[in-house]
Amino acid sequence: MALREVSYVIHIASTPDGVWQALTSDQALQLNWGLIHSEWTPGARVEEVSDSGKLLWQGEIVEAEPKRRLSFTFDVVGSGENPTNVSFEITAPVSAIRPHETVVRLTVTQSGFAEGSKLMADCARAWTEILSSIKSYIETGRPLPFAWKH
Repeated sequence: MALREVSYVIHIASTPDGVWQALTSDQALQLNWGLIHSEWTPGARVEEVSDSGKLLWQGEIVEAEPKRRLSFTFDVVGSGENPTNVSFEITAPVSAIRPHETVVRLTVTQSGFAEGSKLMADCARAWTEILSSIKSYIETGRPLPFAWKH
């Protein structure tokens, strides 16, 4: 059975450090994704819990190269599906119209879904919202008000 993946690329008016901070700061993650906690070092645990404290998903940091790459396993509690892998690649600077401005390319890939995975469809939808909110937060200081975050 072939494994599947979802991948997205987004361009953000920021620096690699600004994007890294948005991906690893408890405060930024809570505003743009959920209550996610980790030490963000290889081998460290990463997990998201609901507002009531219920564990939603968990994993382990595989790679953490500040301002360049972050990857971790992603195991949704109770999904009945095998864990997948999530990776963030920060590429910068991308040439901008104005030389004094920096545009960073953020690529997110979640791989290892089984064929016909319901989780794949759910994650594909969620990534578009999470990435859009992260971009808004970095560029304007305000996350987007998606209903699933509340």
